[in-house]
Amino acid sequence: MLVVMQEGASEALIQKVIDRLIEDGFDVHRSTGIIHTVLGGVGGPAEFDTAVFEVDALVFERFAAHSGRTELEIAANRYAGAFLEGLELDSEEFESWRRAEAARYLDKAVDVLSRLMKLLAECGETERAIEAGAKILRLDPLHEATARQMMQLYAQSGRRGTAIQLYRALTKALRRDVNAQPESETRLGFSLIAHAGEEQPNGPSVVNEAPPRRRAKVRTTKEVPTGLASGVRPEPSPPPVPITYRACARNASFLHP
Repeated sequence: MLVVMQEGASEALIQKVIDRLIEDGFDVHRSTGIIHTVLGGVGGPAEFDTAVFEVDALVFERFAAHSGRTELEIAANRYAGAFLEGLELDSEEFESWRRAEAARYLDKAVDVLSRLMKLLAECGETERAIEAGAKILRLDPLHEATARQMMQLYAQSGRRGTAIQLYRALTKALRRDVNAQPESETRLGFSLIAHAGEEQPNGPSVVNEAPPRRRAKVRTTKEVPTGLASGVRPEPSPPPVPITYRACARNASFLHP
């Protein structure tokens, strides 16, 4: 078993985890890296109950399985980065597993945020729905269904210009990254917004639930903006907290071979 300590974990917390693992019968080997401290647990009981720890990834998956707003908000707050990003081991097998898990968690995080965005829009909480949409576009800048929804929300809240800039930024990114143009539904939505004038209907948005078209290429967050054109500031959102397998007062990470 590997225990990946949270970035910045204190010596006291690291020692606390080591003591607990030894108490449970593990021989512990420590490796201190630039970002993380990794603890290797060898031996130990045949069955180890991780329920004694709070593991972020497991909490995320548990709440992501629900459809209620509170549960989705908890799940969304548990994810804000690639799975075990920054952890490097000299093992292609481990890296292959990590990449697969990272892709799986990314898809699930986008799904959670999409459902949360829909609920918030239906409740008339436009600003919070836009915040959820901005998070999706930071994770997947070419997520066209989200861009359409955000265009609707911007237009309905009187920010027609921002909606138009979002469409233009999406069009540019699609052409640059995958040599494609927006879907017909997106182009129609843009046309309606562009020619509707400044006045837009108020009230909750009806979010389109059509699944997004899969893209052949996925851009990283650093390479592509949140979907807004230059000069348009996205709605503020809480600072990200990387998702890791954290335990012991949310200060350690657990992986099972």
